[in-house]
Amino acid sequence: MSARQPAIDAPEIEAVAVFLTGEREALSLTRRDEAGRPTWLATLQVPHRVPLTIEIRARATPAGPELRARLTQEFRLD
Repeated sequence: MSARQPAIDAPEIEAVAVFLTGEREALSLTRRDEAGRPTWLATLQVPHRVPLTIEIRARATPAGPELRARLTQEFRLD
């Protein structure tokens, strides 16, 4: 029997896009529940072939520790 994973409530979640120039843009996140777990989506205009960093801060539960992630990606719009 496998242990049941705790529910992810994420009462606090925010994401920011950081452009090469240092400009920061807060992302508007939309929650979608997929396969019984939440997924957050955001729409963002990305520059062609310019690295873009997304910074994410979240808490899985109200009393849980703050989780942080950074993703840097260059988008090629050919």
